[in-house]
Amino acid sequence: MSYVKIDNAIDIILKYGRHSWLCKYDISNAFKNCPILPSQWPLFCIKWEDKYYFYVRLTFGCRSSPIIFDTLSQAICYIATNNYKVNNILHLLDDFLTIDPPHAEGERSMALMMMIFKRLNVQIAMHKTVGPVTCLEYLGIILDSEKMEARLPQEKVDRIYTTFQNPGTRCRHFSGTVSQNLRCNMVLKQTVEQLWTTSISKRTKDAYDIGFMHFKRYLLLNNVTFTNNLAPVSEEILIYFVAHCQTVLKLHYSTIKLYLCGIRYNYLKENCSDPLELYNGKPLPRLTLILNSVKRSQNQNKRIRLPITFDILEQIIKSLRKGVFSKFIDLMIETASVISFFGFLRCGEITVIKSEHFEPAINLCISDISFTDNIANLHLKQSKTDPFRKGIDIQLHKINSHICPYRVLKRYLEIRKTFLSSYQNTDPLFVSIGNLAMERDFFITKIRYVLELCGYNPKNFSGHSFRIGAGTAAGQAKIEDHMIKTLGRWSSDCYVRYIRTQPISIKHAQQQLAESFNH
Repeated sequence: MSYVKIDNAIDIILKYGRHSWLCKYDISNAFKNCPILPSQWPLFCIKWEDKYYFYVRLTFGCRSSPIIFDTLSQAICYIATNNYKVNNILHLLDDFLTIDPPHAEGERSMALMMMIFKRLNVQIAMHKTVGPVTCLEYLGIILDSEKMEARLPQEKVDRIYTTFQNPGTRCRHFSGTVSQNLRCNMVLKQTVEQLWTTSISKRTKDAYDIGFMHFKRYLLLNNVTFTNNLAPVSEEILIYFVAHCQTVLKLHYSTIKLYLCGIRYNYLKENCSDPLELYNGKPLPRLTLILNSVKRSQNQNKRIRLPITFDILEQIIKSLRKGVFSKFIDLMIETASVISFFGFLRCGEITVIKSEHFEPAINLCISDISFTDNIANLHLKQSKTDPFRKGIDIQLHKINSHICPYRVLKRYLEIRKTFLSSYQNTDPLFVSIGNLAMERDFFITKIRYVLELCGYNPKNFSGHSFRIGAGTAAGQAKIEDHMIKTLGRWSSDCYVRYIRTQPISIKHAQQQLAESFNH
């Protein structure tokens, strides 16, 4: 018999394209679903203390067990394909995978497969059953239809690193040692570890971890051995790592700088000197020049980020109210868009990177919304300009407009309470499939889809477009500078770069210049 290959799944995902829906199913106690003929029981028995014990179900270790069980799996695939039109179903013994195109309903395949298993009285391991999602692990490989990549799970990568690491570290430590008594004090040790973790935000920590992982992989690929996650580091090694990031990883200047900061963070944590500085505290001169060169070479590839101004917001809301996704998703995307615009919110303030990383103590919850005297108060527990979590309240007033942040937020909470089973104060304010916190990619994908329906190029817009659009609209409305800074929570004049100047405005300004001399 021959087994399915991971390449088969990859080929289907490539055919359907980005955001293909994936569902995975796993039969519980697989071989035990196949009974053994009573006449063959004597062939599957053991004798213990003058008693015979017979296997009455297919056993592990029997050479013919896989091919016998595979006939059941093939029958399930045949039924699903021919009777229920479940296309693109793959299986490896007890592991099944269905793949649907982005425009199809992945829930249909999941529901049909679960119905087939139930009617055949085949038990499913629910903790291994996943979908519909765009990223899951199948046959030991992560399939990600959003990033369009197949990769090893992180724990496997970590095991590979551990296997290749050799004892002995050669990083340059600071002078001075800690007594054995202090090192054995577990309470203080745990406290110090916690302080290191909270010294930077979780999002920054995640980025540092990714950067340091790439650095270790780069060292291993170039036969540099190390232990305790540390390696001998020099300016030359860092320069070649920058070249690796630009040429191999295709990273932008800002990301490369972030990865270098991640290297510094990990070395400082291990009581080593700053690898990005000389002994006198000045930056490494050659590395600085190389980074400047990277920055110059990438200037021409500046990403377009257009603002979502009020007129574009109107078109988005109009489309959503006609119906684009489902009733609840349409209202949720409308609410998130409106409060992002009027509240000058960043995308990361209303979404999470991954739903499993949602933390009620940090992210936006139902309890963060309160209503008083025609004002909706939105409490941000943490933001980019508030890293120490002092918190800030954003007022969303009831205004005389067909697009009102107060009304849409109140209506959303009423619908959310009746539509979803869970409505606790610590639940995320915005949710997606499975009552999980709304992810950044989910929100941006939906917004770009609606923008395309409205006739715009979705690639020119990002999650930050609402904040840019609010700043632009405020400038066009001639709102005073200090009020724009207050609305956007800007502490400096950097808000000016958010205001996009239209060509017609420049024309009017030049016309006024000419007229002033004529008079």
